[in-house]
Amino acid sequence: MGVNFNLSFNHLPTELQVAIFSLLPEKDLGMAALVSKPWKQLAEDPFLWKKLFCRRWSNLTQIKTSRFGWKKIYKKSMFLESRAPLFLLNIFIIRCISFL
Repeated sequence: MGVNFNLSFNHLPTELQVAIFSLLPEKDLGMAALVSKPWKQLAEDPFLWKKLFCRRWSNLTQIKTSRFGWKKIYKKSMFLESRAPLFLLNIFIIRCISFL
């Protein structure tokens, strides 16, 4: 009776899969979402996008939740950051999210 070491990523518990995906940057999450439907579901997990948001904008970690979803907030924040000076962006994000 030997141990089977031929288990794939898909055989891991969902919590462990999400934890592994949480280590990926945004670009790699996007690529992982293209692999299969189960991986797309993992890559859409709100926990992952909240973690990405908090990693990038650590000064805004007081944000608790959003009815629009963390992925949408992350992508909108990236868009705004590319278009506005950082100090204005932080003020804008705080004001916008306080209304969510």
